[in-house]
Amino acid sequence: SLCYSSCLAGFYPEASNLTCVSCPLGCATCSSLTACLTCSSSYYLRNDSLCYSSCPSGFYPEASNLTCVSCPLG
Repeated sequence: SLCYSSCLAGFYPEASNLTCVSCPLGCATCSSLTACLTCSSSYYLRNDSLCYSSCPSGFYPEASNLTCVSCPLG
């Protein structure tokens, strides 16, 4: 077992037991089990800070930054 100063991409540091924990499905980087920072390819970041393979009704997938963006009114 080795010690590192940071976790690899796709993992976040769990302070309570000093381990690196896998990010939720679809997250490329995250700060916790419930907070994605960036999404993996073909996943989109929603307002709940998690990544999904599609956007909810009223939103569209923005491919340039892999986020769900609110549709314009009308």
